Amino acid sequence: MQKLLLVLISVFLFTQSAIADVLTYKKQKATYTLVAEKPVNFEITLKSPRENCELFASVYDENNQRLLRASHKMKKAKDVFNLPVKTGTYYLEIGGNGQQCYNKSFEVNITKISGNFEKEQNNITSQATLLKESEYTSGYLQNSPEKGMDADFYKIELAESGILKLVLKYENLGETHKFKMWLLDKDSNKITLIESPLNKDGATQHIGLYSGDYFVKIDRHSSHNKVVGVEYKLAYVLNKGSFIELENNAKPVNATSIVSGKYINGYFQRNDYKDKDYYKYEAKGGKYKLVFEHDTYDFDTIGSIEISIFDANQKRIESFRADSKKLKEEFSFDLKSGTHFICFEPKNRTNGEAYKFGLMTTEEQITNAPGF
Repeated sequence: MQKLLLVLISVFLFTQSAIADVLTYKKQKATYTLVAEKPVNFEITLKSPRENCELFASVYDENNQRLLRASHKMKKAKDVFNLPVKTGTYYLEIGGNGQQCYNKSFEVNITKISGNFEKEQNNITSQATLLKESEYTSGYLQNSPEKGMDADFYKIELAESGILKLVLKYENLGETHKFKMWLLDKDSNKITLIESPLNKDGATQHIGLYSGDYFVKIDRHSSHNKVVGVEYKLAYVLNKGSFIELENNAKPVNATSIVSGKYINGYFQRNDYKDKDYYKYEAKGGKYKLVFEHDTYDFDTIGSIEISIFDANQKRIESFRADSKKLKEEFSFDLKSGTHFICFEPKNRTNGEAYKFGLMTTEEQITNAPGF
């Protein structure tokens, strides 16, 4: 039975009393110390009367690295910013855009929220926030960190091989700006990239993976500023099992080994190129049949699927074209004894489409035929 993804409800630890403050010629910046006794999310609220002033809020860690930079225009009564952090001491600094902000009162309210959050800084793989299976972790892309754009890295530790279901969720804001979700191997090589716009409520991707460590990177296009500050939730489930495609198998050297008489489940990954899936088979000489099944694909998007058979020297010996509008097709051919490779290559870019196929001799019947 497939495991359910659980949304963990945040628990308020405590709310600090609101601090009334004002900038003056002698005090052009206000600084506050924030202490996290354990990993928490700092929810920072700036309130003000409707004045002609823009406040700038920055949060720094103990190494003087800026984690957050945000602005609050007083013509708007309130702005809320979120910064999940590790245990430690942090410094909130608030300044304004010159003399027009002097002697105009504002209020700072800082709330600590416990729960499953990312932990800044997590801008590189060595600082990645560990994900727990079947639990959502919340995060926020911050504006203007110290160097470049903010990126949130998460680590996934798989004790067994299986099909990873990766889920990204957020509120549908009706905007076209996009989150980018990368799945990377332990050496930071890309396995797949998913772009998900704010006029949807998220994205789901299935990927067959070997056991081992992987990283998820959440970021955005440089001009997609409407993604900044939007809460997102990230989770995964691993469906353990055999007879699955194992990424990254875009080249024969990394081909997934298969046996005859069994259905293999695979997925065409979202990528900036056409995904190729290679499989390796040790054949006995004779007549074979390949059965290829899938849901109906959008032909204008994926086009047809080229199925090629190669010998051990990667010389093409057979080629077939599967129609994306046909749910099931069969192809017959002869194989000599020895190593062979089967490649599935869509004509166009793909979007995570599922498929399954089985290879059999004339004496075999395919078993273990799960649905999509």
